[in-house]
Amino acid sequence: MSGENRPAMLHLAVVQTDDFHVRAATYLQILEAEIDSLEGVSTVFEEGNEIWPDQCKRAISVIDDISGPIQQICRLLEDPAHLPDTVIPHRYPLVATLQLVDEQAQELLSLLRKLRHLCRTTSKQVDTLLREIQSNFDLFLKGYKDATMNLRMLPDRAAFQKRKIFALSEAFCTTPDEPYSAKHKR
Repeated sequence: MSGENRPAMLHLAVVQTDDFHVRAATYLQILEAEIDSLEGVSTVFEEGNEIWPDQCKRAISVIDDISGPIQQICRLLEDPAHLPDTVIPHRYPLVATLQLVDEQAQELLSLLRKLRHLCRTTSKQVDTLLREIQSNFDLFLKGYKDATMNLRMLPDRAAFQKRKIFALSEAFCTTPDEPYSAKHKR
């Protein structure tokens, strides 16, 4: 790579990194803003109270609202061509957690839609469905909080990776184009 192209490439990497961090921070704000709503909705189903169709509708709405951002974060992280190099090695745990959370959200939505139509009846089917919803909400909330924490830590992990790469390149090369053996020949 010629010397005159290097600053342009570095600038592109900085812009790409900055853009990624802005997008990740935006998604993080969206996810964190919904935690209280999710916890509030889940307590309705934990209390063992009689469940009304409007409560099911509210729970469905809250979960639907976060499904989009979860899927967008997955799409953002799935294509390494659009990620800073320092993020790539740290994306897998977050993608796996987000995909699991998305699957749990879809399962929970399915159960809530069933309950919405049955909740005014008294039956063993409703009791079983409520227990299943409670269990799924617990798993969903845990995964959701884990995903939020992993997304919050991703920029720090990427910054650490960048410092580590820089330190290694300083230790082994005087310039990015000079091989280690050339620097250490005497």
